[in-house]
Amino acid sequence: MNTPKTNEELQTLIDKENEVYQQLLLQYHSIDRKLNVRRSRMDKYRTQMDQNIIDEYRKSEKIDWEWVLGCSLNESTVRYKFAHEVIDKMAGIIYSGCHNGKTNQLVLIVSVKKGSSDEHLQKIKASLDFVMDYLLPDEDGWVHFSVSEITCGEHGVYYFLFKKDKSKIKISKYVHHSERYSWTFTNVMDALKYIREHLSNNY
Repeated sequence: MNTPKTNEELQTLIDKENEVYQQLLLQYHSIDRKLNVRRSRMDKYRTQMDQNIIDEYRKSEKIDWEWVLGCSLNESTVRYKFAHEVIDKMAGIIYSGCHNGKTNQLVLIVSVKKGSSDEHLQKIKASLDFVMDYLLPDEDGWVHFSVSEITCGEHGVYYFLFKKDKSKIKISKYVHHSERYSWTFTNVMDALKYIREHLSNNY
């Protein structure tokens, strides 16, 4: 049977463990500093790569949309700003965030203002038709757009969903990450008109 250690003996053991702990901690800080230097260098190189791509686009005016719509946790600031710049030129589409681990593409949002004309809805449809060629579907075959609506998700989040070939179109309301309601449409314009009447925003 083990003899119980006295407090003095236990303190001696604690002191020894603490000595080793402090040595390891110094090593950790040293490694952490080195990792930060490497991480900073990678970020710098990544930013320069993205800037080179952007500079080429500005010269040729030919944009790689797969590159623009792709994203990652390591996305550089210049790439983020550039994506905003080009997407902001598209009628009715904005973006926020990234589908990390799913499609690794930007989260695109359909934004329809209250009282928008049918002509403007046609422009939004043209924007959707264009980006659909570059968007990846989820595991169930749906391409996702969020909907910018007047309650800002107060009572649930709305998604504008397409099958890649547009054979199926629906607007779904999700509450606590589960689909609660959905409305199906035969064409994009009817869906946009529904958003205008029921889910439009005022900004």
